[in-house]
Amino acid sequence: MTTLELKDGNVWAVRGDLDMQSVPEVLGQAGKIMEADSEQVLDLGEVSRIDTAGLACLIELLRDARENDLSLRFQNIPARMRAVARVCGLEGILPKDAFQRLPAYASGSPSSGDLP
Repeated sequence: MTTLELKDGNVWAVRGDLDMQSVPEVLGQAGKIMEADSEQVLDLGEVSRIDTAGLACLIELLRDARENDLSLRFQNIPARMRAVARVCGLEGILPKDAFQRLPAYASGSPSSGDLP
C-alpha cells in the first residue's frame, strides 16, 4: 500500500511504490497538499519502487501545484527515480543537484564495474 502523509509542517512523505497501480491512490490523496498556502515539500526518500507512471504522477503534481499557485519541491530523490527521469528526458523536473550523484551507467556510458 502506498501512502501520502504529512510528516512535519509542510513536508509530505510518499511511502511505498510509486507505480501504475498506486498512482491513482497517490493523486487522490494529493488534494491535501493543494489546499496549503505555503511552499510544500514532497519527501520521496521512502519510495521503494518507481516506474514511468510514477514519474508522470510527479509531473502532474507539479502541474496541479502551479495551477493552484503553490510552490512544490521534491527532496530525498532516490537514485532509481533520477535514472528513470534521465532516461525519459525529464530530469528538468527534478533539482539539478539530483543528477550529480548518478552512477556512470545511468548517463548512458556503461563500463565494467559500473553496473549494480
